[in-house]
Amino acid sequence: MLASQGKSISEEVNTLLKRRLAELEGIEASAQSSEDYEALKSQHLKLVEEVKRLTKPLEKDSVYESLMRFAHELGLDLADLHNVEEIATKILQNWRGQLDQNVQPSHIHLFITLLEKGKQKKAIERKLTEIRLKAAPTSTENAYH
Repeated sequence: MLASQGKSISEEVNTLLKRRLAELEGIEASAQSSEDYEALKSQHLKLVEEVKRLTKPLEKDSVYESLMRFAHELGLDLADLHNVEEIATKILQNWRGQLDQNVQPSHIHLFITLLEKGKQKKAIERKLTEIRLKAAPTSTENAYH
């Protein structure tokens, strides 16, 4: 489960230990949220690179566009990819009769992995947007500076 989030066990243990130490030492929550923010940025960067890495072989084999079209036809919500698991099942059940002969089982599994990583990336992007909007000064504050 941690690997699917882009974390190793040692990273998770370090995070838990830092949180507990912060509690014991009475460090403000803002320091912890800053650490969480940095972890999110790092995780996002890893996922962006992984999505690019997973997309390249599908594009190289000229199957990426047809797989995306197929997933969209099956009902994939491109806005947040919330239904990836449901669509992955439909893809596995129906791809042989619906896609051209160039598409191989390895393409299908690579594409599903890409969708799963894309879903994780979008979730982190929502969190980062939320954090950054909360941290941004309001327009009235800017007027006085």
